[in-house]
Amino acid sequence: MLLNCLWTWRNKGCFEKDFTMPTNYASMIYKYAKEVKGARKEFARVRGIKKEVAVRRRVPMEGWVKLNVDGASKGEGRIAGCGGLIWECRGKWICGYSRKLGSCSAMRAEVWAVLTGLELAIKYNCNRVVVESDSVVVVSILKAMQVDDAPVPKIVQQIGSVFCHFCSIAFVHVYREANSCADAMANYSFMQADIRVVFDRPPVVNRLLLNDYMGIAYPRLVLIQE
Repeated sequence: MLLNCLWTWRNKGCFEKDFTMPTNYASMIYKYAKEVKGARKEFARVRGIKKEVAVRRRVPMEGWVKLNVDGASKGEGRIAGCGGLIWECRGKWICGYSRKLGSCSAMRAEVWAVLTGLELAIKYNCNRVVVESDSVVVVSILKAMQVDDAPVPKIVQQIGSVFCHFCSIAFVHVYREANSCADAMANYSFMQADIRVVFDRPPVVNRLLLNDYMGIAYPRLVLIQE
């Protein structure tokens, strides 16, 4: 931008007799840069321009555990399941679960994943829990805890009823690339004969966990924010 401004002023000085070189060129260049940046953001918003970011699973803070959850559905009105895992700040696996739900929507399956995971967190004496889901809608519902407005009010109410067992609880949206282990656990429910299974590091997530421990990031295209 600096070179563009200097080149423009030089050309005007050569070809326009009335042109005077600005004395406050620094502030003019700064203003021009802000205008260009604003125009790019607006263009990105309108056109949906994306940029690539690196996504990886982040360990929780000291004294906290993370509950990663996911729901899986074969289609509206068809078989569904949910799953998740609980792990601590050093990356240690605490437990995982996979639950077959029968016929329900993907959103209901996702909320069931949260409730099942929180019940297990209570069982394993987890006091501070960060719940991570790749569903923006579910995270928004659980943050607001407006039961009457929720698409699945009874399950949301059940989730709210277990809050008293925790010192602190937070709900966070993550991209699917950072939630791959929970996704694998949810899909694993379709291969289970039991309604609910609790694991100690099942083979289905071993490779994914190894990638997480190695800090491997996955590329994702995201919309440029304003």
